[in-house]
Amino acid sequence: MLWVVLAGVLLVGGCAALIGVTAFRAGNGADHAVNDFLNAAQHGDTAGALRFACPSATAQNVPSARSHSIVGVHVIDIDGKITADVTVDIVMMNGQTHRDDVLLERDAGAWLVCGVRRQS
Repeated sequence: MLWVVLAGVLLVGGCAALIGVTAFRAGNGADHAVNDFLNAAQHGDTAGALRFACPSATAQNVPSARSHSIVGVHVIDIDGKITADVTVDIVMMNGQTHRDDVLLERDAGAWLVCGVRRQS
């Protein structure tokens, strides 16, 4: 009986670890897409930034950012649709600072920036 309980604990723990690693890897890609988008924006490369954005994005969606740092990544998988929220602290060219949630979607295996929700 003890072996059955131990095997069950190891199986559940192993699955949880696998799910955690999968979420980390998926989130890792999401934060890279946000970094690529914002790094291009910081260098004034609007066209470059838009390569990492949803097709509906326009030049007006690219921020005038001076610097940024990623604070957190949250990946969501609902019925196979994978999205992510990447929390970013941004310093704008005018010196204004704020925290944003950058909203991403997966398209053909690539993360795309599809929106922003201002926190503060």
